[in-house]
Amino acid sequence: MDIPSTATCTTCTFAEDFSNYWTAVMFFRARNGTYKRVQQKGNVYFEDSKGGGMTIYYIPSYQNTNVTAFKPLTYCWDGVNLDSPDHASHVSYPESGTFEEGGPCPASHPVKIPQLFYEIVWDTTPFNDKSEWPEDGSQPFVWSYGDATGFGNHGDYMFGWKGNALQIAMDTNCNGFKCPELQYQEIKEGNKCSVEPIVDEDIDGCKYFDRQKKVHS
Repeated sequence: MDIPSTATCTTCTFAEDFSNYWTAVMFFRARNGTYKRVQQKGNVYFEDSKGGGMTIYYIPSYQNTNVTAFKPLTYCWDGVNLDSPDHASHVSYPESGTFEEGGPCPASHPVKIPQLFYEIVWDTTPFNDKSEWPEDGSQPFVWSYGDATGFGNHGDYMFGWKGNALQIAMDTNCNGFKCPELQYQEIKEGNKCSVEPIVDEDIDGCKYFDRQKKVHS
């Protein structure tokens, strides 16, 4: 799918970015066993964003080396193959060190691509009442994929930048609101871009389903 040509609007502050960004949902696990979705809130300077959203950073190498923007329908890159049978081996980590430190690419994967960093703010204040927390004193928040430790998260990304806008951003080291080379969109305009729910499903208040015991609470 050619996202930039089919999309009619974007919630991003860079108007050329029609990409899709996804992250796991956080739930509050109440004492009575029900789960309620924790809403996102706008980040600093983005407090007026409808529904909160996410702040996405496209990080080039901190060593000021050239970084090649993603290509349509690709995620990373060995410079040749747009995908691989295992959907992973066409990309690689640096041979040593880290991406941020400018670690060298292996000879098989010579093209440096941006690193995406997601920043999400969750509004947990509606759940401050400790009487609703689990009786055993455990923390009450859990990711939608079952992780209650908070040691990890998961996100996905589908490239949708228009034309060579992302490459321009990489080449000019765009920083937040300061990027005259790209078109900036006010938050109030982005708030007008929304999609109605496809599935009418109220998941707040659902109780846990133990697959091993196969018992609905």
